[in-house]
Amino acid sequence: PIIMGSKSMQEGDAFYNFFQVRSDLPFNYFERTFIGIEDVTVPAGTFPDCMKILINSGGNFAIRYYAKNIGLIKEIRTDQGGGWLLELSAARIGGTSYPPNASVCVARGTWNDNSTGATGNFSFFYNSQDSPIQAPLVITVYDAGTDSYSPGQHAALTSQDGVTFTGDPDISITLNNGAVSGTKGTTITYTGTVSCGN
Repeated sequence: PIIMGSKSMQEGDAFYNFFQVRSDLPFNYFERTFIGIEDVTVPAGTFPDCMKILINSGGNFAIRYYAKNIGLIKEIRTDQGGGWLLELSAARIGGTSYPPNASVCVARGTWNDNSTGATGNFSFFYNSQDSPIQAPLVITVYDAGTDSYSPGQHAALTSQDGVTFTGDPDISITLNNGAVSGTKGTTITYTGTVSCGN
């Protein structure tokens, strides 16, 4: 497990983690420093008493905000190549939607590369009430030799109508009556299902 802190931590306390995602990848080093407690407002709502953590990973820095019983809701990141802001726009956790009127949809299934035989899983979630809709596409790659999945490339999807999602490079995914189908270029296909709920 990745240590985020302790019940008795004070402002300025630091926690260190070394971990390896896969045996063929280098170890990751993270220094996490507890900065304090703040109320945080993001598109998904206002969350009281969020834990504010400064993360140092080899000279790349981020400030993360964690809401109790929710998890990460905001990240401000800077690194040598620039930076970004991530905010929770919608979620459904334990039967509760954030924000309360959100209709959170989840699309998931399998992908296949017809030219190499590679395969794996994909998923993305979105708030169907957003306009435009933005969704992170998460890919895993199946390794038959170890009978396991490992992280693959991710992509950002955008939709103007909640039916057709596009992303770079050359991704086009369509939702139709609960079914998901799509392509990436001329060789990769996506098939799956989508479900939505409040």
